[in-house]
Amino acid sequence: MFSENQKLSDNGIRKMIITEEIGLIFLFSTYFAEQLDILTGFGIFTAIFVFSLGYLFLVFRILKKQEQGFPCSAKLQFFIKWKTKIKGFLLTGFGVLMLIKYVHEQLLPGTHILFIGAMIYLCVFLVARKETEIRGRLCELLYPFVIVPILAVIVYEVFCIDYHNFFSTFLGNLLPEYDLTGRNFLKLFLTAFFSFLILSPWGYLLSKTPFFHQTEQAKKCFLKTSLFLYLLCIIQFLISKLTYHVNPVLSVVISLIMYIATQLHYGLPGKKALSCGYTLAAFVFSSILLVLPATLSSSHLYTYLSRADFHRLYESKAKFIDARELENRSFVLSMVISEEQGTPLYLCELADYSAGAGQLSSMYMKVTNLEDYPLAGGKPLDFSHIRAIVIDDSVENFTETDFYELTDQYRIPGTTLIFQKKDFPQTFDHLMAELEDIGLGEVLSTLAENQNIHKELMLRNLTSH
Repeated sequence: MFSENQKLSDNGIRKMIITEEIGLIFLFSTYFAEQLDILTGFGIFTAIFVFSLGYLFLVFRILKKQEQGFPCSAKLQFFIKWKTKIKGFLLTGFGVLMLIKYVHEQLLPGTHILFIGAMIYLCVFLVARKETEIRGRLCELLYPFVIVPILAVIVYEVFCIDYHNFFSTFLGNLLPEYDLTGRNFLKLFLTAFFSFLILSPWGYLLSKTPFFHQTEQAKKCFLKTSLFLYLLCIIQFLISKLTYHVNPVLSVVISLIMYIATQLHYGLPGKKALSCGYTLAAFVFSSILLVLPATLSSSHLYTYLSRADFHRLYESKAKFIDARELENRSFVLSMVISEEQGTPLYLCELADYSAGAGQLSSMYMKVTNLEDYPLAGGKPLDFSHIRAIVIDDSVENFTETDFYELTDQYRIPGTTLIFQKKDFPQTFDHLMAELEDIGLGEVLSTLAENQNIHKELMLRNLTSH
């Protein structure tokens, strides 16, 4: 796999690229599956792929000229040097923030986020300090632990598709709901372009001595690997639209660590002391972003940033880092929307941890305006783990538009189940009478599973029709 002078074989290059990038691609595909229809998603991913190929051809054209004795101009070298350092720093800051959030939610939910961040930074820095051959060998070792679970998940999800309703589900998610205007096309173009800037790491090929022997042969290897990742991304996106989403957590975490470490490797200053300072600055930067929301009394950093309309790039459904501590939030597990004297009334089931760690129970709270909460001594509502919403028959003035505005404003997940009392009135009345002894969200989720209607009731499938 390896040869002299820190140069990798084609097999080594392929394994290194896949190991480093597949986790980020997996997250992109599942995230866009929740936000976009099928045609728009295909269009954005294809645009990202085309951008990447165009940039890759440009990079190898420059490398080919260097082999022929035409070195990069001083201005281009200066640009490459500082672009690499800035991108390395930003990915080490914001990339690690994304990874902290992911690890905290999926892998270590009971661990303090600053401790998770410190451990991630330590791992990333140690890998980034190694030369190409060591990183290549590490990727060769980690490659099967990254690629095999992801492929296994894709195969598993293929068998989970409801083929009886395949065409209706596919057609229901196929066409976009937005108008085909120039403004909307510009939004999609910017979404694809900025996603390409995050995903494409090809610039580092120009920052140091290439880690391959023959430029033309390496170019073919990069193109084939990029095509493989593109097809994998499209397949996962499509499957996520048609079935449930199983998350290969460890594969994604390993891949993201390797990706961030690679970008940091090419962005680090040469001297060790400067490298430590560079990484420490990124750690302090991300720590401030973790603490900032609590200082601003905001439940999400997104909430604060959205005042400057930064959320317009990814539409109002974009999701930034949610950095509040667990004890500073009230988690909504389910919600009943009713009406009292013409005014909407919300009955929220909140997670109750008063019995101690691991002893989750429910408590219920009625509020007429979610924006007025927290009340005196209360905590901000967090809808990221809500399971079900029930719309009572008494609701008259609460229109469908109001409902979608509510779910958009509070960023209610697309997997939330939406019930209407008129579909199960007797069961609903029985559940409401037994609230003190049950967890409404869990009961409704189990009810949907037993009736095999879980997917049909998901918010993201209702809004796509």
